[in-house]
Amino acid sequence: MPPKRPKLNAVTHCQQLVRSQRKDHFLSSLFAPADTRPHLWALYAFSHELARVQHVVHEPLAGEVRLQWWRDALETGGQGHPVAEAICATIAQFTLPLAPFHAMIDAHVFDVYHDPMPSLNDLEGYAGETDAAEIFLAMLILNDGKPHDGAELAGHAGCAWALCNVLRLLPMHRAMGRVYVPADILAQFGCTAHDVLNAPEKPELQQVLGAVLDRINWHMAQMRALSNAADAHVQPSFRYVHGVAKYARRMRNTKINYYIHTLHFAPLNHILTILFK
Repeated sequence: MPPKRPKLNAVTHCQQLVRSQRKDHFLSSLFAPADTRPHLWALYAFSHELARVQHVVHEPLAGEVRLQWWRDALETGGQGHPVAEAICATIAQFTLPLAPFHAMIDAHVFDVYHDPMPSLNDLEGYAGETDAAEIFLAMLILNDGKPHDGAELAGHAGCAWALCNVLRLLPMHRAMGRVYVPADILAQFGCTAHDVLNAPEKPELQQVLGAVLDRINWHMAQMRALSNAADAHVQPSFRYVHGVAKYARRMRNTKINYYIHTLHFAPLNHILTILFK
């Protein structure tokens, strides 16, 4: 039997949310079978709701309370909230494990505090519990809930995506007083989180950016090698990550300070990158 969809209003809400806020994910979802798309949208909408907590609270305690609400919603069914209802329906439909969802929530606790990211290992651990977990859960949905040997592929794809966003969103994070650039990489070039926030034109910060780009390219190479052997039906789960290569190439342009200026591509150009990867 085809998967049962979440309630129609919940599906519509998640579709519109993902289409407006996570365009890369939405475009990739169009390559998935139509009956799985509402479940992918539910997953992506859930991830978006967790990530936006840091943007809607002013105190860490308030953020923790919001994240606790999501923990409780996973246990109670989330009635009354379209995204909570949709993700709970998806979990039930595919018998998805709850542990990755709770780990995702726990990882986002870091977001509501203003602590700098301690190390590359910590950042990749964060990526593993957020972006990589999301990709792996999407693989399970596309594999009808059956176990799938895609954890390593999801790990590299999720890390590449997360590290790319650390660089791409530098101006926004700086405005929020947040530093996701790992402290150990900053220290390698004589920089600190204070420099990222207050001295973005410090020349050594460009070397920091280059080191992160090197790590992104390594993850992308690993992802490509593993994706060659991946089943075609799970590839929509990470299709959007192929766009990272374009961002990485552009950020090698040291004439632009990406600590200050956000990298943008023309919408059509970006769409074509995903559609014809």
